[in-house]
Amino acid sequence: MPPVRLRKVPLRVVLVLPFVLQILAAVATVGYLTAQNRQQAIDILADQLMGEVSQRIKQNLQAHLATPSAINRTNHGLIKAGKLNLQNLPQWDPYLLQQVQVYHPKILYVGVGNPQGEYHSAEQQDDVSLRLNRAEESFGFRSYEVDATGDRLQLKSSIPDFRLRQRQEYKSIAQADKPIWTPVFASLLQPTLLIARAYPIRKHKQFQGFVIASLRLDGIGKFLHSLNIGKTGQAFIVDRQGTLLATSTGELPFRDRSGSRELIRATNSKNFLTRTTAQYLDQAPERLSQIHQHQKRKFHINNTPHYLAVLPFQDNYGLNWLIVIVIPESDFLAQIHVNNHITLWLCLLSVAIALLIGSLTARWVTTPLLELNAAAKKIAEGDWQQPIVIHRQDEVGELANSFNQMSQQLQHSFTEMETLNRALLSSKDQLAAYNRRLEAEIAERTEALEQANQELKRLATTDSLTQVANRRHFDEYLHQEWLHAIRSQSFLSLILCDVDYFKRYNDTYGHQSGDECLKQVAQAIAQATQRETDLVARYGGEEFGIILPCTDLAGAMQVAEVIRTNIQALQCPHAASEISPLITVSLGVASILPHPSCQSELLIAAADAALYDAKMQGRNRACGQMVMVETDDRSPPRPPSPIPRS
Repeated sequence: MPPVRLRKVPLRVVLVLPFVLQILAAVATVGYLTAQNRQQAIDILADQLMGEVSQRIKQNLQAHLATPSAINRTNHGLIKAGKLNLQNLPQWDPYLLQQVQVYHPKILYVGVGNPQGEYHSAEQQDDVSLRLNRAEESFGFRSYEVDATGDRLQLKSSIPDFRLRQRQEYKSIAQADKPIWTPVFASLLQPTLLIARAYPIRKHKQFQGFVIASLRLDGIGKFLHSLNIGKTGQAFIVDRQGTLLATSTGELPFRDRSGSRELIRATNSKNFLTRTTAQYLDQAPERLSQIHQHQKRKFHINNTPHYLAVLPFQDNYGLNWLIVIVIPESDFLAQIHVNNHITLWLCLLSVAIALLIGSLTARWVTTPLLELNAAAKKIAEGDWQQPIVIHRQDEVGELANSFNQMSQQLQHSFTEMETLNRALLSSKDQLAAYNRRLEAEIAERTEALEQANQELKRLATTDSLTQVANRRHFDEYLHQEWLHAIRSQSFLSLILCDVDYFKRYNDTYGHQSGDECLKQVAQAIAQATQRETDLVARYGGEEFGIILPCTDLAGAMQVAEVIRTNIQALQCPHAASEISPLITVSLGVASILPHPSCQSELLIAAADAALYDAKMQGRNRACGQMVMVETDDRSPPRPPSPIPRS
């Protein structure tokens, strides 16, 4: 029972006061917790952002560095199959030219050499010109500019005193018993750093020669530049000696001096944040060479807190790099301050609204109750003819009507009781009949529900706009086919297709026309797939994904070209496009022989990287790459032949 003092409090105050006190308590609690947990929220947000960026960089590096390994394994396979040998190097020239054109711009040159000091390589410059390089003991080194068929056009350079067997790179390869990476070096002709993957060829433990492919590192820098790392955050990659290899700032990781290019340390970078972060790591107790696990730190630059993440990146062939991500804490504080001000004003507004609504509600509730109380007192005094008049249709109005009907209902209660008993017997028979009808209706509705569930399942896996598979079905199907490909040891290919300049199309023609365009594009893509196991899905926005089981890179590239041709055949106008007056698409193609040690995200990352290459090369084209899975086996089993596509 409440205290005597509370019994005297008016009902209007009782209704308003607890409501307002609850709002004030909630506002105060939220404000206190917000102030206490702000720093923790910033730390969690920074940790999540750096974790996501680290994983994306690691996946891109794995896909990027797999290309020269794939080339070397292909060339090694040609030697094992007896199609080419290391004693007749001129026959390699057409193959080397074809490979540098296929893998341009990731790969600068591909070459072969033998213990006799002979060396042949092919390379493609940024201006798309081709070169064939030859080295022999008799004339040294010569570089010829050639056409696409390999015919020589002119001699570009010559080094008469070049001797392959006397170079340190050759000696390192000849002594190695497994594939190795060469040290990073600057290209003299192209604005990029290079690293080469060499594959020594041995027979009965005797060195027979080597195959080699060089990788451009500027592609890694472009990927880092494309990442969204807060507002002013950045990422860069260094080796264990602190040499800068790639950075998201666009800075070239070398210096031109006296006609040559020299690598630079990150501590000598022109970018202030890169240089200061590298100096902090260089002065830390645990130096770069001692970092073996993913580390997260917080340090200060000019009294400004910064978040730092260092992720080692290594492989079994000598590669030993560090991925560094640094984000100023101020990137997160600005939005938090804005949110705090908004929260404060919203809380104050909530209190004001609560007071107003509480007062109006209390008046609405108490006024008719006071009138009802006065009328009830008159009835208690014996004035049964006094009606209660309250013009309300809610519960209070119903209560007044109940008071008016109460006296009339009492005299009729006994008569109604008899009537109800007779009605009860009749209702029993009616209830039995109703139960039978209800059972039949339940059976009919159960069947209808099963049909609705089937339709709902179809709708759950279908994109409502384009009527192809949605992203959820895409993820489930890719996981299913990945496991099937591991069991059957068959190839699995993925095409990522993106409509070029589609945002501009929406801005020019409107979203309704954009939706109609996406429908036509989806149908054109679906017409390009011929197998029942192929899956076309809307990957997101204007991007589509095509899963091609039992299909190698060549078959997937064929499907990609058919898709691109079908899209052009639509003749859908696109006045805002920079490359064509019609709608076009860019396609990234990736193929893999899945292995239990890796996940399907590797294939998606490779296709996404290939799509990025297609866009960087001018769009309206397909770029592809073969993803090779690194295993501990030195001589991996030869993959089975893919099923030809009709």
